[in-house]
Amino acid sequence: MFDTFPVDALAHNWLSEILLEEIEREISHAHPEALPAFPHFVQQPYRSIFERYESIVSRFHKLATEIRQLNTTDKALVHASLRTQNSLPAILLHDFEYQECATALPKIHALAVDLFSTAFERLSVIKSPDHDDAIRDWHFDLIFNAFKKKTCAACGLEKLERPDADIPRPDLDHYLSISQYPFAGVNLMNLTPMGIACNTRYKLAKDVLNDDAGSRTDSFDPYGELRGTISLEGSRFLPADHAVAEWRVSIVPDTAMGVNWDRLFKIKSRYSGVLYSDFADWVEQFSDYVARHGMSITDREAVLSGLGRFIETCRYEALPAVALLKASAMRLFHDAIASEELGSRMHQFLMQVNERRTTKEHPA
Repeated sequence: MFDTFPVDALAHNWLSEILLEEIEREISHAHPEALPAFPHFVQQPYRSIFERYESIVSRFHKLATEIRQLNTTDKALVHASLRTQNSLPAILLHDFEYQECATALPKIHALAVDLFSTAFERLSVIKSPDHDDAIRDWHFDLIFNAFKKKTCAACGLEKLERPDADIPRPDLDHYLSISQYPFAGVNLMNLTPMGIACNTRYKLAKDVLNDDAGSRTDSFDPYGELRGTISLEGSRFLPADHAVAEWRVSIVPDTAMGVNWDRLFKIKSRYSGVLYSDFADWVEQFSDYVARHGMSITDREAVLSGLGRFIETCRYEALPAVALLKASAMRLFHDAIASEELGSRMHQFLMQVNERRTTKEHPA
């Protein structure tokens, strides 16, 4: 993750907690057929909330009815699946053993998907007691307001739209796919607001816990402290008459967690695309910066000094990933101009860019 979410956004996780607790009651009770029907045991004021949503209650009853018919071994599997799928963030590390019942108990799995998918949809209307906003809206608003730059935490390349009644709600992704890990379907620790591209073009329903070969791997905790970044080490300017660069984007940390971040969101490919498309524009921006600050574009030392100051301004880019890429690329450009091998050619390239810019601004 390029950024992570504030843990305060997990405060209203009662919908998940109550559903899981009540399923566990069905599993562990010696005579579940004697139990009063859900949501009898749910404490007020939450019981009244559940009673208003027959779509959730009826699906809970279907799952409970099927669970009651299971033998002890199968009930234990359902219980282990429920517990381990909600063991966040521990489940995100490769050495954590989780359970699922899709293969052994496909009907239970399907009913769990149905229940938690329905409950997830209702997050858009269910409100916590004494709150005016639906849980989903409250969750997103808190995250949105916590971000200084309102961008997708997965990539840093997409703006998040400010909540508004006149526009569709922003995408809310299941980090662990609900089709694979249904018992975590309304756990707020598993719900991650994302940009449209990250959600609908890149991550989709990819398995976060297992790589494309089906082997366990590590994943960033969206609500943790560890973040990913990139390095342009190994990038170089090619010997040519202009600043043709060979960009190499490396994920940091260089671990299974970083590799998985790239697999899920295509970070290296997307960041490389930004570099190849935007670097020439950044050089042109710098040539304008030189002119506006009264520096001589022909003075190599003045250019190097100006580049150092220009790099400091990159932090003001609206998209934090672009700010990182721009600063890193221009730092390489600075080093190239300062080098004996490339200095003269790169300085000449900058002067050519400046000439083209001034010609565009002041055509004959």
